[in-house]
Amino acid sequence: MLIFIAKLIINPYKLVMKYSFILLLLCAFSYSSAQLSITSFNTTYNITFDQSFTGINNGSFNGSGFSSIPSDGQINSNGIVVTGLSDGDMTFGDNSASGDFSRGASDGQVGTGGIYSFETKTGDFSLGIQPTSSDFNPGDIILKIQNNIGQQIKELNLNYDLLFYNNEGRSTTISLSYSLDNNSYTNIPNTNIITPTSASDEPVWVSNPLTAFITENIENSGLLYLKWTFDDTSGSGEGSGSRDEIALDNIAISAKSTPGTPTAISKTMQSKVKSYPNPFNDYIQIESSTQIQQIELINSVGQSILQSNYVNSNKATINTESLDRGVYILRVTDFDHHITSQKLMK
Repeated sequence: MLIFIAKLIINPYKLVMKYSFILLLLCAFSYSSAQLSITSFNTTYNITFDQSFTGINNGSFNGSGFSSIPSDGQINSNGIVVTGLSDGDMTFGDNSASGDFSRGASDGQVGTGGIYSFETKTGDFSLGIQPTSSDFNPGDIILKIQNNIGQQIKELNLNYDLLFYNNEGRSTTISLSYSLDNNSYTNIPNTNIITPTSASDEPVWVSNPLTAFITENIENSGLLYLKWTFDDTSGSGEGSGSRDEIALDNIAISAKSTPGTPTAISKTMQSKVKSYPNPFNDYIQIESSTQIQQIELINSVGQSILQSNYVNSNKATINTESLDRGVYILRVTDFDHHITSQKLMK
């Protein structure tokens, strides 16, 4: 009788220990997949926000916020966070599913600051931002990546689409940087995008396909953070009201064991644009593989100082005789809304 009672006492303890162990295993598994996990070399990991991606989003993103255990339509806050909203800054693992963090879905033309799911084409959803004087000015989107290959990563190839809807007379600069500790960040060259200062008469979503190559030793189980930073550049009424809607989409990442010749991994490629001379003096000659719609020249403080619309040709010449000496950004837009940016000097 005493032995039987002892078994009744001991067995529940074993039962508790057994299920506690299972719970720990489930938590460990959940934690191990709590961000973008790279498990093999030369494999492209595509984040489209149109379908579930482990550690990033649950189902098609619908603008319903961020959660550490995301419901359908939400972003996984263990994988992506945002900072710079008037409702506060996120840290990884936060639950932020109201106010600025959850503005819903739209095709653009919104005015309230915050995070949206912007449908930039029919059925094509993205992680969207509406900056205002108090939201994302400046602000960041931070993506966390973990190396789970089993050995050191030497290089990451990154492609992504940066889109904007130019319906406001203000300009925003978007830049990309990376970090191994989410503290000290290194800027990635040739990834800056500056939205136009003047609003378009007939705004459409403009896509900017960008490529970056990060040569960095990422140890096994180590982390890498990608940070897109958004900030005011210039424009009439700067400091109040809305800015152009901006969206991040089609993030494609591939790891390499040794640095080498980069391999393009995006679905869309920029137009091939050649401009000369560089340095220039009295003119700039532009040649494009596709028909040019618009040419814009931006000075070193982000001001649009020259703009030519409806060029309707593969070649163009712009007069720069009156410009001061300095560094400029030449931005060429084709009729497929692809933008190529080049740095020039007078």
